[in-house]
Amino acid sequence: MEQLDSIYADKAEILELLHRYTYAVDRDEFSTMTTIFADGARFRLIGMAAGAWDMSIPEYIDFVSPIIKSCTFVVHRVSNTVIEVHDNTATALSYLSTLYGVKAGVAVAAFGVDSASPVDVSIGAEYQDKLMKTAQGWRITERICKALYQRERPV
Repeated sequence: MEQLDSIYADKAEILELLHRYTYAVDRDEFSTMTTIFADGARFRLIGMAAGAWDMSIPEYIDFVSPIIKSCTFVVHRVSNTVIEVHDNTATALSYLSTLYGVKAGVAVAAFGVDSASPVDVSIGAEYQDKLMKTAQGWRITERICKALYQRERPV
C-alpha cells in the first residue's frame, strides 16, 4: 500500500508540474522554467504551420516569448493526461488546447498567421513528456509537442 501511495503522490506532483507550465507560458513568466524543466532538457515542436523545431529550453523561451507578447490573451489547457511512473523516471501523455488572441497587424510565423485584423488562433496538440525525479522534485527532460490541428477565426 505504501508503494501505491508513493506512485499516486508522484503522479500528483507531475500533474501539478504540467499545470504550472501552462500558467507560466500564458503569463509570460518564463523565469519559472527552471522549476519545470531539467538542465539540458529539449523541447521539440512538430507539425506547426511553419515547420518543426528542436530547441533547448533557453532557445524555446526565446522562440515563444515574443509570440506570447504579440497576443492580447493566451489560454493554455492540458487534459486527458496519462502518467506512467518507473522509479525515478516517468512519461506523461497529454492533450492540450490553446487559444491565442493575436493582435491586428501582427505576423506570427510559427502559426502561419499574418492578419491586418485581430484573429483568434486555436491549436490542439499532444504533449509527449519524459520526466525524471531530482532532489528538487520532478522535472521534464524532454517534451515533444505534436500539433494536431489549427484554426483561425477573425475577431
